[in-house]
Amino acid sequence: MKPHKLNQETIEVLCRELRLGLPKHEACPLVGINRRTLQRWRKRFTWVNDAVVRAEEDGREKREYRFWLRHHNRGRRFWKGWDPNKTPKYRAPGFREQFRRIHGVPFTTLVSKLRGA
Repeated sequence: MKPHKLNQETIEVLCRELRLGLPKHEACPLVGINRRTLQRWRKRFTWVNDAVVRAEEDGREKREYRFWLRHHNRGRRFWKGWDPNKTPKYRAPGFREQFRRIHGVPFTTLVSKLRGA
């Protein structure tokens, strides 16, 4: 029978990684567990849940900074005359992706149907 992975050392390493700003889906494989396993442990053992919550709170600022570093728009600048109030909504950055997410169809499909194509 293989040994159980839930022990104090595993949780300490996991919490250390969470305090460094890693999200759970990146920290769990570093200690050799699945994210779903961590979810089950958190529901079953309150001490695990308390430790993870504290570690996430401690690493929240670092995690937000990591997200900012990876963000796809970081460092991009819009052209000088760009004004979001003058730009039509369908041309605003991210509108087409948001439309697809909400309605389930690409924006271009809707436009072609409206034009009678």
